Amino acid sequence: MGDFNAVRRMSESIGGSSLWPQWKSDLDTLIQQAELDDLRFSGHMLTWNNKQEEAPIWRKLDRVLINAQWDSLFPSSQASSLPPGLSDHSPMLVQVFDPPKIKKPFRFFDFWVDHLNFLNVVASSWNDHVIGSPMFQLFTKLKRLKADL
Repeated sequence: MGDFNAVRRMSESIGGSSLWPQWKSDLDTLIQQAELDDLRFSGHMLTWNNKQEEAPIWRKLDRVLINAQWDSLFPSSQASSLPPGLSDHSPMLVQVFDPPKIKKPFRFFDFWVDHLNFLNVVASSWNDHVIGSPMFQLFTKLKRLKADL
């Protein structure tokens, strides 16, 4: 995360020179070779400006780069570019959210039957008494069995 002092592509720039020499693609090439990508973001896309009213220039110079491992561990994370304030750069804020909890249904795998302790695990889990309606009893026993298996 930081000020890279370069843009990845022409669309990340408004104002100033519209020339795009080959060397301006170096940042994008480097990011791709490193197998990185920009973290999802909200707020102002263009994070730097020259603070001039006559000939304003805006660029996306500040970015948060992530790899595939980060994306799989923190799929809901995002970067926010805040208003620049006194600086010519927008402060970046990274928010890391817990991944959504997904309830997995009970699944029975045939190979469990071949395990030596299978019947003992099922019997000890299933024979514990549960108070409630028949549906609640079944639900509770399956949930307990799932954890035991």
